[in-house]
This record gives sequence, C-alpha cells and structure tokens, in this order.
Amino acid sequence: MAPLLENSAGRLELSLMGPYEHTHHAVHTVPEGPFCTWFTTGAVWLAKMDAWRRIGGFDEAIFLYNDDADLCLRLCGAGFHLLVIPESRGTHEGGMSVPDTPYVRWLKDWHQTWSHLFLLDRHGSPEAAARQGWSLLWRHGAKTLLYILLLRPKKVRGNLAKASAAWAFLQGRPSH
Repeated sequence: MAPLLENSAGRLELSLMGPYEHTHHAVHTVPEGPFCTWFTTGAVWLAKMDAWRRIGGFDEAIFLYNDDADLCLRLCGAGFHLLVIPESRGTHEGGMSVPDTPYVRWLKDWHQTWSHLFLLDRHGSPEAAARQGWSLLWRHGAKTLLYILLLRPKKVRGNLAKASAAWAFLQGRPSH
C-alpha cells in the first residue's frame, strides 16, 4: 500500500503505469477512493513481509532509480496487488538526501539511464533494451559533441553521463 504523495510545494506526485508497461508516467487527476495500480513510488510503502521475502526485496543490481518499478513489477508478477490510498498522505522531499553538486548530478543522470535500460532488459526484452541502449548512446553522444562546441559544460556533463551509462549497460557492466 502507498499513500498519495505531494512534494514540498504541495503539488501532487502521482506516477502510475499500466499492465505490460515498464515506465511510469505522471498522472494529474486522482481517482476517487483507493485504487489498484502496477506502480507506486518507493518513497513511502507499507508491505507484507511475506510478499517482500517471496520476491527477494530490492534487487542489489539496481543501485539507484527504478528499484521501485522493478519491485512493483516483481510483486505484480507474483500475484500481489498494489494499492494507493488517497486518504493517506505523505510528503516526498525528492532529491533532498544529498546536495546537488556536479558529481551528484552526473551520478543521477548515469543511474537513471542505466537502470531504465536494466528494467527494460529484465521486464521487457533484451533486444528492446539493446536497441534503446544504442539509440541513447548515439543521441547523447552526439549531443555531448554539440554542447562541447557550444561551450555548455552542464549540458556536456549530463549527456556524457547518459551516453556513458548506455555504453556501460551495452557492455554488460553493473551499475556500481
């Protein structure tokens, strides 16, 4: 079970996904009453320990990002249901656990990309993950070169992190 989350500014933070999806999407309208879904953010959860143990808890292969999506997909695959209780509320202070430095931003961009490909590989298809990995490598590699020429170091760093993560995934390297 999960509560409805708001950010520190009081705005709704509700991301859901449907059956056979591997990417969650922001939703701006809250259904009335409790509802089942195939994804709830891992910021606040209440889970039965037998369900947690049966699926093996968090996968240590995923260091950061999409660990909650992987857990949701494995729970649903094992026959468990995910329930959001809108009457229950929580505040999600996203990104507040560490200061936002260039190194932390690199790590976030890198891990978001790598874990997205890992999730697609595990729960979608290895072929689709490889295709998307190559696409991300080429796109962010090209953007890296462009932003070098335009002298935009922040854009260079973000795109290089994403290209590097795609390359690491394609080579079969772990996230940490």
